[in-house]
Amino acid sequence: MNDGTDQLDLAWEKWLATSNDVENFKVINSVNVFKERLRELIPTVTDKDLIYATLYNDYDMFLKILNMFDDYRYKCMKSNNGTTESCIANMRLDGMHKIENLYTESELTDLTNFCDVVENHLGHNISPGGKLHVTVNASGQITSLHNNKSMPNHGELRCQSKSLGCHPPGVEKLAKNLLVDEVCKTWLNSDKGGIWRSTLSWLSPAPATHIGWHIDSIYDVIKVMILLTDVELINGPMYFIKGSHRLNDNAVSRYKHRIFKWSPTESPAPRLPENAIINDPDPATIDDVTPVKLNNEELPKLVATGKRGDAIFFETSAFHSGNRALSMRKTVILSTPTKDTTFKNIFLEYIGYPRKLSDIPT
Repeated sequence: MNDGTDQLDLAWEKWLATSNDVENFKVINSVNVFKERLRELIPTVTDKDLIYATLYNDYDMFLKILNMFDDYRYKCMKSNNGTTESCIANMRLDGMHKIENLYTESELTDLTNFCDVVENHLGHNISPGGKLHVTVNASGQITSLHNNKSMPNHGELRCQSKSLGCHPPGVEKLAKNLLVDEVCKTWLNSDKGGIWRSTLSWLSPAPATHIGWHIDSIYDVIKVMILLTDVELINGPMYFIKGSHRLNDNAVSRYKHRIFKWSPTESPAPRLPENAIINDPDPATIDDVTPVKLNNEELPKLVATGKRGDAIFFETSAFHSGNRALSMRKTVILSTPTKDTTFKNIFLEYIGYPRKLSDIPT
C-alpha cells in the first residue's frame, strides 16, 4: 500500500507542477463515479475508521488530503464568463470577492417591502437579537410576526429559510440570479452547487458582537452576502481572514485541525477561543488595515463593506467574524449545500465526519 501511495504522490506532484489541464491527469470528475470508487477503495467500517483516525491524529496528513482535494477542484474551475472568472480567481487567492451593483433597485423591491413590513410590525422589538418567527396562512398571507429575543445582547435578528421551510419573501428571486448560480457552481465544480438556504439579517446596535471568529465547517460551502443597506465600518461589517480557506501550515490550519478533532456534533459552533485571537469589534475603532493576530501570528484581513445591491461571495471554511454596529444594517445571506457537491465534502461524509467524540477511533 505504501508503494502505491508513493507512486500516486509522485504522479500528483508532477501533474500539479506541469499541467493546467485536468485532461492530462487521468482522474474522474463525476460525483456518482467518485462515490462508487470510494465504496470500492474504502469498503468496510474498519477502513473508514482507520482513515478517520489517521486524519484525527496526523496533522500533516490532514493538510495533505484536504489540500489535494482543493488543488484538483481549483484546476477544474472553468467559465467563459469574464465576471465569473474574475470572481473565482479572487476567491481562490483570498477566499472572498465582491461584485458591485449586482442587484438593481427593482430586483430588491419585494424583499425591501417584506423588511418594511417586519420593521413596522415589530417597532423597537426589532433590535434585541433573536429569531424571527413568521406564520403564514394557506393563501400565503402573513398572519403573525414576532422576535423570540433569544440573544438580547447581540443585536442580530435572523429570519432563516430552514425555520420557515422556504426563503423569506423576495429572497427566492435574488437566489435565482444567473451569475450567482454560475459562480457558486463553478466554485464547487458541481451542478448541485446552487443556492440552498438563506438567512435575512437585521443587525442593530448592541453591547456584544453577535458572533465571534469562527468557520462554518471544514466542508466546502460558498455563501453570498447581499447588502440591503450600505455597510460601512460603523455598522457591523464582517471581518474575514484573507486566504484562510486554504491550509498552509499556520495558526489557522492548526485550529482547523483542532476543529476537526473537536467534532461539531458536540460543540455549538466551530469557533476560536476568545483568548486565541486579538480582535476589537468596537464600531468606534475598527478598521480595514490592522491585521488579525492569532496566537501572536499576524494575518491579513478583509472587511465586507459595500453599497446596497452589492454581493459579497465568500468561502465559509475561512475564518470570519461579526462586529458590533452603531447603526442598523440589513443583509441576506445565501448559502450552498454541503452534500453531494465537492469530492472533499463527499469524502468527509463517507468516512463519517463529523463524529461524536465517543465514536472517534484511536
